[in-house]
Amino acid sequence: MDVICPHIEWELGQPVEFFANKLRASENLAIAFLAPQRPGGIKIDLLRTPGLQRGSLEPDTIDGTTVAVLYEKKEKLGSQFTILLVQPMFGLPDLSCALDIG
Repeated sequence: MDVICPHIEWELGQPVEFFANKLRASENLAIAFLAPQRPGGIKIDLLRTPGLQRGSLEPDTIDGTTVAVLYEKKEKLGSQFTILLVQPMFGLPDLSCALDIG
């Protein structure tokens, strides 16, 4: 998870840790749906984030956060997974329904 922290901290500020809402895996692929939070499980105040201050997050659409991470298992790395995609979703609660992950 340390690899994705800088991407999320850019929008939400530091420090960030993740709670795994849903994990799914097959032979060579895995996907994790994560909820960013402050250490100790403290909810992030989205209206006080660097992304909002920069204008990259829109206050009218922010009502939650989810981070989807797609992993691929590489044969030459043994049992280690490599990150293929990090997709932050800020203020898009209907996306989980569209992807049937809820």
